[in-house]
Amino acid sequence: MNRSSRRAYSGRVLRLQSIIVVAAILLTSLSLLASLTSDEYDHREVAETPTRSAAIIDSSFSIDPTSAYVGEVITFTASAESDVGTSINFTIFYDFVLSDGVTPNPESPVSVNVTSNPGQIVTEYVYSAPGNISSTYRIRLSIDDGMGTLKNLTRVVTISENSAPYLAPDLGTSLTVPMDDETFTASLNMSVTCWDVDNDNLTLTWDFGDGTDEFVQTTGPALMGIDCWQNHTWSPDPELWYGVGDSNITYYVNLSLTDGYDHWTNTTTLIRIPLDHNFSPKGNISVNATKVDPADVVTIYGNASDVEGEPLTWTYVFMNETEEVIDIHVFHTGLTEPGERVFQNTTYVFSTIGNYTVELYLSDLADPELQVDPEFAAHNISVGKISMISANNSLPCVSSYINVVDYYTGGQDVIVNETTGMA
Repeated sequence: MNRSSRRAYSGRVLRLQSIIVVAAILLTSLSLLASLTSDEYDHREVAETPTRSAAIIDSSFSIDPTSAYVGEVITFTASAESDVGTSINFTIFYDFVLSDGVTPNPESPVSVNVTSNPGQIVTEYVYSAPGNISSTYRIRLSIDDGMGTLKNLTRVVTISENSAPYLAPDLGTSLTVPMDDETFTASLNMSVTCWDVDNDNLTLTWDFGDGTDEFVQTTGPALMGIDCWQNHTWSPDPELWYGVGDSNITYYVNLSLTDGYDHWTNTTTLIRIPLDHNFSPKGNISVNATKVDPADVVTIYGNASDVEGEPLTWTYVFMNETEEVIDIHVFHTGLTEPGERVFQNTTYVFSTIGNYTVELYLSDLADPELQVDPEFAAHNISVGKISMISANNSLPCVSSYINVVDYYTGGQDVIVNETTGMA
């Protein structure tokens, strides 16, 4: 082989060697990239070439759990032992690489712990966002024995966002529930379906809006939907509906659904219990004599009836000749059969000579505030008025009269007959 041939041959060898070196570098880079993006990396230890051979003879690094939701606590446990030095430095990078899977993250959260040799650490960390590489984070542990030896271990944790549960169907915006005419209660069967895309166990709380205890139900994994139902009976306070008609008693049912990860779904449903038209009570009053001695005990007789048989409030009002109220007597009678007549009398001693008036009001309203509300005047009515004279028996005077009351209440006339006389 001449000199020219040898030079050509040497050139080809050099070019071939260069190609081999470049290929080796490329294969190494691809292998490193694959290791960073492979699930197998969960269980693989990667050690950089130590400055002194095999100085760290034992190490471990684990994560629990390896899959969690945003906001959950992750526990990191590491241990190491070196055949030189007296301390071990543990440095954990909780978000080691950027989303490209290769570039180190300069803003990664870091924890540094120094122990004796051998040493172990346990740290906790909470991720506030889903993982930046397909919902995963790369975690790097660097172990340093202080004598120039460094070993790196890498792990992967999956962090995903937990979704809120939901109801489908829910109870809707409003429901109408009829009142039972015998028990004066309203009952309803209610059913909803609870769902959770994360397949979490759910807790459903029922608040029926009437002051009764809340009812709490728990479910199993709810990915496929779980039916939850309740039967509830509302027992309205009589003050809400005695004497009140052409309206509704209302309650609000509130449902709260949670998955245990601070996600809530709340719904509110209006419950309407309709009230039929309510008729006013009827009644009248009378006395045996309207001219009395100041010392006499006068009996005023009252009777009444109510179409619905509701409890009644009887109010006797005593006034002097200037219409100043000098006394009030109040009585209550209970439930009766519809239209049944009931009686409630009272007695009074006028004590002083003068002209007086006694007036009886009847109300089928149980709520005292409604009894004085002008809106409900038709259910707190005067059914009779008597003029009385209290005088010595030797004085002649007009003995009595009873005013006529013509009051229209829902189709009923309340009439008290007029009576006049002379002493």
